[in-house]
Amino acid sequence: MNLKALPLVKIFICLNILVFLDYDFYPFPLALLLLYLVFYSEDISITKYEKIVINLQVFLFLVFFRTIPIIFDKYFSIWNKIFQHNYLLSNGKIIPENIFEDLQIVLFSISCNSTANNTLSIYPMRFSGRVVSDSNLTCPFDVPYGYALKYFNINSANVWPVTLFISVVILLLLFKIYIDQIKRSNGKNIILIAGLFLSPPINFITQRMNIDLVIFIILYYLYQNKNINSFVKSLVISLISLLKFYPIIILFSEFLVKILGKKFKDSYWYLIFGLSSLYYFFFYESNLNSVNFFIKTTESNRAYGFINDSLYLSQLFQININVTSIILILLIVFFLYLIRSKSFFKISELDFHFLAMFLGLSLFVNYDYRLIFLFTLINSAICINNKYFTSVLIVFIFSSPTLLHSYTKYFRLVENDQLYYFDFSFYFFIAITIKSLFDFVYPLLINRKL
Repeated sequence: MNLKALPLVKIFICLNILVFLDYDFYPFPLALLLLYLVFYSEDISITKYEKIVINLQVFLFLVFFRTIPIIFDKYFSIWNKIFQHNYLLSNGKIIPENIFEDLQIVLFSISCNSTANNTLSIYPMRFSGRVVSDSNLTCPFDVPYGYALKYFNINSANVWPVTLFISVVILLLLFKIYIDQIKRSNGKNIILIAGLFLSPPINFITQRMNIDLVIFIILYYLYQNKNINSFVKSLVISLISLLKFYPIIILFSEFLVKILGKKFKDSYWYLIFGLSSLYYFFFYESNLNSVNFFIKTTESNRAYGFINDSLYLSQLFQININVTSIILILLIVFFLYLIRSKSFFKISELDFHFLAMFLGLSLFVNYDYRLIFLFTLINSAICINNKYFTSVLIVFIFSSPTLLHSYTKYFRLVENDQLYYFDFSFYFFIAITIKSLFDFVYPLLINRKL
């Protein structure tokens, strides 16, 4: 059989139908198709109408089928079909998921800041316009975010409509980001970009509507606007870091790049706001709750991170966590040794900041939806000839969660620790990230010495 004669665009379009029938069966064949495209030596011609169909499929996935169950209750069954079952598991049973649950929880927590103004003393989590959930929230209710949330207030009766409004706006902005990405691409790169926007981490974060998605949208558009000066940019990043601490990493990566580039005037703002954010973060003891959330053990199948794996391996095999940590460090060193002579693409300054943040986050415990921050690398990754980097990135994104989840009931093997899933691609990608960051900084250091 001549593989090069395959109608790859039509295969991709037909494969995407699985998204709306049962997402569990979708990630594995999609990952195989994308990897095949990475190593496919010829370009692909995509017609105007095929491009329209692909864009429509992504719009239906990201926006339409996430909002239609809210408007029409009878279509709520769609909500569960487009998500993987491992995210709908509770006490061993598959249950319907609350719509945009994380955002509902955050907004209700904000409403608890002033209970005297609340209309509802008990807030029932919602599946849709009708309240069919038996999950009720009551004040006081805290979330593991920064203390800055304490300064906001909302009436509990407005939690649901505000959730819907913010969610629809965010989903439309995410779709616009997708459109912006494919405008710069053609041929098989369009399929690669569309496939990544249909991947499990995107599915997970749009299901939960976690605040990480809001942070990603803000950072994306902040860095797309080249006219924003250093003061405004550092101020916005600093304000975001008051909710979740990890954007602080970008402040210091910006400072480093500006110093090495001898742009001293711009560097001051990043240092001032970076140190101020650190001080504010540690000044309020309640802020440390968000740090504790990032270092607690969680399921191996839904999360990634050095501490996560160290804790999990330590508990699973009953060995000291220091031993598991050393083993994982040696694994990274081994991968670094393997790629020591590899020349990856020259990352841009934007890539440097988000790779630095990814590396910082990789030390902690992260749910898979936080991989969305790697989507700033999409054009850099797929528009280069380094198939090595692109293939590892795709495997890592699609292995979170493990592809075992693509086969419905079998994810319980991981869920119940009958099979431990260890993501080697994560540590391989960490090694690639470290080398890419070093290759970016080293010339700047040499030039500075000269």
